[in-house]
Amino acid sequence: MVVTGIQSLNDDVLSLIVTQLSQRDAAQLMRTSRALKGQARRRVLSSSKVTAPSQILRFYKFLVEEDDGYRLQCLQKLTIYRSNLPINEPAGGYPPLLAHILRQARSLHTLVVSSTEDHLQNNPVIGDAIAGLRNLQELHLYDVAGEAIRLCGRLTCEPRVVHLAARCSAARPSYGVDRAAFCALPMFQSASVVSLCDFALTREDPLSLDTPTKWPATHTLRLKNVDPIALAAVCPNLSHLQIAFCWHADDAHVAYPYDGHYPYSALAQELTTQIRVLDTFVDNEESMLDHTISSTIQGTHPVVLSTQFGYGDTSLWSSIAEVLRQPGSRTRYLDVLMHDEAEKGQQWLVSLWHFVAFRLTNGRCCRTSAFLSYRNAIFSVFVCVWSISLATPYPLATGRTWTRDPKMSSRAKTGRSSERQRPVSLRKRCRPSSILPLLAVLWLKTTLRRAVVFSVDARNGGACWRVGRMMQW
Repeated sequence: MVVTGIQSLNDDVLSLIVTQLSQRDAAQLMRTSRALKGQARRRVLSSSKVTAPSQILRFYKFLVEEDDGYRLQCLQKLTIYRSNLPINEPAGGYPPLLAHILRQARSLHTLVVSSTEDHLQNNPVIGDAIAGLRNLQELHLYDVAGEAIRLCGRLTCEPRVVHLAARCSAARPSYGVDRAAFCALPMFQSASVVSLCDFALTREDPLSLDTPTKWPATHTLRLKNVDPIALAAVCPNLSHLQIAFCWHADDAHVAYPYDGHYPYSALAQELTTQIRVLDTFVDNEESMLDHTISSTIQGTHPVVLSTQFGYGDTSLWSSIAEVLRQPGSRTRYLDVLMHDEAEKGQQWLVSLWHFVAFRLTNGRCCRTSAFLSYRNAIFSVFVCVWSISLATPYPLATGRTWTRDPKMSSRAKTGRSSERQRPVSLRKRCRPSSILPLLAVLWLKTTLRRAVVFSVDARNGGACWRVGRMMQW
């Protein structure tokens, strides 16, 4: 009888299995398994972090001079930091050593560089080495300015994931770039996931969304303090848009984002993009972004809208409700993120939940979800049930929902109206008549998941609700 085990698998399959381990676990496996030592060693050497210039000399000796360069061929992800502490740099400086590592790392597919501008200034060899990396699949550049933008224009790789964070501060909260030239960078043509932070797109005269180049491969766009309408217009196949607005502060300056920073929001009606998910996030109460957020919702036509409760901002929610009630609205799911601020979440539930639910039940089909704080979930249940019952034209305690008579559409065409409606029994997943099972499920959810989701499903003037698992924002 032939005994087979994991050793019978070929090297490629074993490598795929070992890559699912963390580097710490792979190091333990390398010490305990002789059969998997080679695969585990490659996994340990696949990702490295180095701080320049203090660690470059030792890093160069470890990868290049020792072990006949085998370690360098295993390198797949490299993260480069920079330290300005007074240290003894290697003879001739660190750029030639770092450039040699980048040129010889043929298996490198992920590169992360912090303080990119500092590395590139007066060091053209580093920029040339990065530009020559043809097999990069992910490129993350932080502290981007003029030199880094010029480097992006001469890259020879076609990365699938691109992340650029501009050099900024509270005194200068964004870095200005020309919109047409920025969108024409070759690396964006093949990127399926694009993340941009703190870029100010120069305003064109006259203001227009037309650009000679598009990003056809981009389906996920993540923006932080960047005009969403200006870049959503260049992504014809966009499906997921995440926008975040964050403030900058130091000892002397404080900068909050506001509507005036994003002029392209005025052209939201010209945008024809239809996405599946729109995530919005604002990290403070001082930013005035009602027009930017509502215009983005109007221009991108999302099916799922995920946003915060807005700290009780009535004007923001009134504008969102008006946009969702428009005839061209495609929004069917509204996810409201409430964080762990229990008191503010309860205030939002009391003051605005009934308003939003009532406006949505009078509009098109829409499902509203509220992410509740697990510490006060029980209190929020009663507030939710109370507010939902107010927004529903028929009592939820009957265990039934209501739909309009199918004959109403034909009668409406002839000019006659009918108020006759027929009750339809709900399925097992929607039985609001029993509150005790709901509380039991709620307790279980708060114990195991630490969060719950309440949903209002408004269809044809009726409503039902459910308890579900929390989605990650």
